[in-house]
Amino acid sequence: MSQMTRTTAEGAPKAALGSNVRLRTWFLLIGFPTIGSLIVLLGGAVWATRERVQKLEEVQRQGNSIAGLERLIVALAGESREVAASLLPVSTTGEKEAQESQTQLTAARNYTDRAFASSMTSLAMDRSEKGADIGADDPKALRALIDRLRVAENAAERWSQAKRYHEANDVLVEIEHVSEALLAPKLLARFNREQVELEQALNSLGTSEVFNRVTLGSARLRVDSLKGPLAQLGDEMRLTRTFQLMLTRLDDRVAGLAEGDGTRHAELTVGVRTTLEHLIEGSLSGASRRNLLALRPEMDHALLLADSVESLLLSNRRDAAAVLLSGTLDGFIDGTVFPRLDDLARQQTAAFDSGLDPIRSRVVTLNVGLGIFTLFVLAFAVGAPVMLSRFLIRPVAFLTRVAREIGSGNFETEIRRIGAGEIGELQASFIDMREKLQRLHAEQAATEQALREAAEARIGRDAAEAASQAKSEFLANMSHEIRTPMNGIVGMTELVLGTNVTAEQREYLETVQSSADALLGIINDILDFSKIEARKLEIDMIDFDLRYAIADTLRSLAPRAHAKGLELACQIAPDVPPALGGDPSRLRQVLVNLIGNAVKFTEAGEVVLRVDCERMEGERVSVTLAVSDTGIGIPLEKQAAIFDPFTQADASTTRRFGGTGLGLTISARLIELMGGGIRIDSEPGRGTRVYVTLPFAIRPALLVPEHQGKLEDLRGLEVLVVDDNATNLHILHEIFIGWGMKPTLVDGGFAAILALDRALAAGKPFPLAIIDFQMPDLDGFGLAGRIKARPELGTTLIMMLSSVGNQGDAVRCRELGVASYLTKPVRQSVLLEAMLSVLTANHRALDKAALVTRHTINESHRSLRVLVAEDNPVNRTLVTAILAKRGHETVTVVNGLEAVAAAKTDVFDVILMDVQMPEMDGLQATAAIRKAEESTGAHATIIALTAHAMKGDREVCMAAGMDGYLTKPINAKELFALLESLGTIPLIPPEMTAA
Repeated sequence: MSQMTRTTAEGAPKAALGSNVRLRTWFLLIGFPTIGSLIVLLGGAVWATRERVQKLEEVQRQGNSIAGLERLIVALAGESREVAASLLPVSTTGEKEAQESQTQLTAARNYTDRAFASSMTSLAMDRSEKGADIGADDPKALRALIDRLRVAENAAERWSQAKRYHEANDVLVEIEHVSEALLAPKLLARFNREQVELEQALNSLGTSEVFNRVTLGSARLRVDSLKGPLAQLGDEMRLTRTFQLMLTRLDDRVAGLAEGDGTRHAELTVGVRTTLEHLIEGSLSGASRRNLLALRPEMDHALLLADSVESLLLSNRRDAAAVLLSGTLDGFIDGTVFPRLDDLARQQTAAFDSGLDPIRSRVVTLNVGLGIFTLFVLAFAVGAPVMLSRFLIRPVAFLTRVAREIGSGNFETEIRRIGAGEIGELQASFIDMREKLQRLHAEQAATEQALREAAEARIGRDAAEAASQAKSEFLANMSHEIRTPMNGIVGMTELVLGTNVTAEQREYLETVQSSADALLGIINDILDFSKIEARKLEIDMIDFDLRYAIADTLRSLAPRAHAKGLELACQIAPDVPPALGGDPSRLRQVLVNLIGNAVKFTEAGEVVLRVDCERMEGERVSVTLAVSDTGIGIPLEKQAAIFDPFTQADASTTRRFGGTGLGLTISARLIELMGGGIRIDSEPGRGTRVYVTLPFAIRPALLVPEHQGKLEDLRGLEVLVVDDNATNLHILHEIFIGWGMKPTLVDGGFAAILALDRALAAGKPFPLAIIDFQMPDLDGFGLAGRIKARPELGTTLIMMLSSVGNQGDAVRCRELGVASYLTKPVRQSVLLEAMLSVLTANHRALDKAALVTRHTINESHRSLRVLVAEDNPVNRTLVTAILAKRGHETVTVVNGLEAVAAAKTDVFDVILMDVQMPEMDGLQATAAIRKAEESTGAHATIIALTAHAMKGDREVCMAAGMDGYLTKPINAKELFALLESLGTIPLIPPEMTAA
């Protein structure tokens, strides 16, 4: 308070107040506008000169880029000539000349590498074109092309040394393609672009605008002279390159690696002469013109020698041409022509630099001088008010200190009013400014934090999308490259196993087949896991028969279970809808993993799949699939870990049971994608129960063709069921009850004989007996033999169910009068069709009737006429053999064009179309066939065969007009199941799937 009082008292005299007013008025009206205007003018001048300095530096960089590109283009042409020279036969050039050629080739390649590095460095520094990539489009791509060129050159040298000139000529075609069609156009295009940009920059500096006149002065008139050296440098580069191409072609022809009638040589000779004359006419300086005039007779002499070599070649005197080319001509051009051309290029580069240096020196000097003078004016502008405003020093100093603290971010600085009048108002403004800056700083900090978070999120999203795209491309390529050879291995092995082979050969082939299946399973697991991780796997919505899908899955797993002596059974509740909407392939994958694990970890007992309807709401149903086994079980503390990738419940079991540890992980992810859940109930030593609950859409019954048998034929039919396994008895009982039959269940062979005797005594012998093969007291064949030995039981038809399926069983079945022999687990539809077939054939003598198996059921379907379009011979042979074994007729073509032609001239039930084929791919061929069908009204079933199994591939095929989609390796069961689902092969009637 006392300080403020003293300040007020000191400012009380009127003279002091008057002097403040006069000083302020003078400063505002005269000093500030004058100094401000001067600073603005000087600042503009500094900016203009600095801009011209940057422009000249840009011109310098562009000049360096042009010179670097010229060296690289000439170096590549020289390297090509040295490569061609190294291919000359040693017999014509001599051992010494051949060694010199190799030395010169090595030197040429080293020079090319140095020129490439220098050129890329110059281009990287040249950012004159806003937004342009640094380098000639892509330095890595150019390096790759040069490396590719080197590989081809080395291959040509090896073929030439081996005197395999035809292969060497093929490689020379590749060299010419890389050099002239890929590499040279890129470099020449960038060279021309740099010349255009340089000319534009020089034109902008040479105009008569005010800034150019002020900053460059008379030097701007010399700017145009800079265009000449680099333009002439480009013409000299083209001259050298054309001359090198002519020599390279002569070397190729002398080496016997290229042919010609002299036309191309004449064109290149004319090009050399024309370019040289153009250079002489366009030369601006006397020294350059003199050098070019001195070059002309030397070039004429070199061309004359080249013409002589060409003449010797045309007269088939190749040895003489080789001597003249490698001796006289090469010695003359290496000692005279090329050194002079190099000197001319260096002279033009030096002329450009020497012309640019004085212009740049003048502008830099002017810029520095103006900068120093501007600093002096600024210093005066700061010092003069301080000296003239001695009464304002203390408050201004205080406010300056406060401003610095606020500028440093210290908004807590206390500001006190220590002045009056305008100074006091200024201090009050500072107080208000501090408060506003505090709020602004807080808002700015919050905004910056939000921007950082958004930037980090965007960077993370971009990186994730790029990684996902890379993984998708990798998966697509791996899927195609792996599945194609695996298709041949798996398919051809199956075909060979179907022929007459020795026991030892069968053992080897079965080992190959099991190993290939295991490898394919691991590959599919890894690909599926990767697709799930990359979020590239989608769930399809397809109408399917749940019972058929489950039975087909169990049938594929039955051999593994039966090989270990396990019972594999399935029980489906009657209230589960038969037709559902979902993804049957993913459901099968889950079941294969779960049941496969149950079989793997169970040594004795059984594996049972139970399917129940959990709840039904409108058009939706939740189905619970429970897989139980009597295996080793899982400890409670390990149950959560088994869903982790590459993990098993006990690491020590890996060596014993094997596996990747991906099965349950993939199953859990698939169940999650399908909207379901999975849980485990297990106890070590007592087995495991896995419960999977999945939602499905309820669909109407699938429409299928009529069958000769009727379900009504079985209603009320007495049937004897013999099986020692209680689960199997229970399942068969529910199936037969659902079909309206009257089953009698017994648990062994002797119990079956007693039941047959009781029925015979009652006058109602069983018309049909379903007998299990493996039973402890009396097996199925023993029971069948006893039945046959008693004529009074001759009316009882016997159907055998076996878990083993040994060779020779069919012969024993015929001997014992068994009407049908099926392997477990058997699909309900197959069991029903077999029963109807047996009952239908009952009017014939039993020993003359054919044994009914699942194969005879499949073979009873009609034969198809199939067009196979496949360019791979192994896959083509495999598909043809698979179809032929089922009695189908095939016609094969190797590309899409042949497929379209065959479809126009013939009628096919099915067309199996490979997607990737030469000339016309499968998608284009399908579109052409569909277009042709528009006029006829026909529609052939077209199924895609492809090694691609990525997201979106199926949709692309369907959009092209295909009816089905099958991935390689081709599996016969999957192929015929797909044909059945498309209605191409007759299906089982609706009533067969009712239960």
